[in-house]
Amino acid sequence: MHEYGEWTPVTASTCQTKGSEKRVCPCGAEDTRELELDPDVHEYGEWTPVTASTCQTKGSEKRVCPCGAEDTRDLELDPNNHTPKDPVIENDVPSTCDTLGSYDSVVYCSECGAKLSSEHIAYTEYADHTDADSDGKCDNCGAAMPTVVDADAEAAAAVDALIAEIGTVEYTDATKAKIDAARVAYDALTDAQKELVESLETLTAAESQYAELKEAAEKPSTPDKQDDEPDNGTSGKKSNFFADLWAKIKAFFQRIGDFFKNIFKK
Repeated sequence: MHEYGEWTPVTASTCQTKGSEKRVCPCGAEDTRELELDPDVHEYGEWTPVTASTCQTKGSEKRVCPCGAEDTRDLELDPNNHTPKDPVIENDVPSTCDTLGSYDSVVYCSECGAKLSSEHIAYTEYADHTDADSDGKCDNCGAAMPTVVDADAEAAAAVDALIAEIGTVEYTDATKAKIDAARVAYDALTDAQKELVESLETLTAAESQYAELKEAAEKPSTPDKQDDEPDNGTSGKKSNFFADLWAKIKAFFQRIGDFFKNIFKK
């Protein structure tokens, strides 16, 4: 019979595996026994990332036990992992009529504000000429250019020319085409240009006159009632009757005239 000492642990129990402990006799004999499962001790797997760390926000990783328990921990900040914002334009130099401009497209971190990148980009199109003082020359390069007033006057004059081409208004396709062309051109003008048109009244009068000609041409003619009356053979009789009556009236007045002549002779 052995004289065993105290129980000492051999392997610890986990939530999945029973551990063991043993006791030893001075003679060297050993006695072992299993331990109960320990639900608070898990057999976690490898650490796997959950969220990556950025320059301002710590990420995390986790490990999972077969029983489903999870263990998580924070990661250290990553000073090289930034969150870029949309590019912004800096050092903008606009193009002129004779020089292409350029700008810098800069990207900053949305968290720490660090500049992440900067790209210098040249514009590909020249700007229009400008004439702020209306002297007929470009303010930048001095090139000649029409003023806004001259351009408006030219547009109005072109409409006046179309109105003048209408000429005598007739009910024809040619006249209608000229009137329509002038009206379309006038309606396309700006308010400032319309005020410079000198023959607008001529156009509106031509439109009214053409409308009247069209109405008259399309109006059905009214038949003459006398022409529509059937001839039943009495027209000749009526003519003879009035002729005889007129002859009798003339003869009557003739006799009266002769009567008074005879009285004055006596």
